[in-house]
Amino acid sequence: MIYLKCADVHPVEAFLQSRVAARSFSPGFDQRGFDETSTLIFLERKKLRERLVVIQGAPDEILAELVNGGMAPLICRIDLAPGTLLMRLTGKIEMALKRIKEEFKAREIIPHFLLPPSER
Repeated sequence: MIYLKCADVHPVEAFLQSRVAARSFSPGFDQRGFDETSTLIFLERKKLRERLVVIQGAPDEILAELVNGGMAPLICRIDLAPGTLLMRLTGKIEMALKRIKEEFKAREIIPHFLLPPSER
């Protein structure tokens, strides 16, 4: 995940859509359409997480494209989130979580700001 604080989110979002095949969402988006190769980019101006863009690509490649494409003057701040593993689990969830924690030396968090609970 990348958090971009921008002077204006609209030209940065348009640039990403045109140059790196980005898909935009409003916060509270449908969770389908991204996988382990996706980078989530939160574009912010005054409002936190004003827009969300999903890109199939690594964060370093996306940041290089932004800088090389002339977007740097519109970006006020960049923050990178730590590596995150998102999964949907069914069945014996507690057993699966225990194994994931052991194998990845991970801890479980539930990012309510990112993935709203689903009734489906």
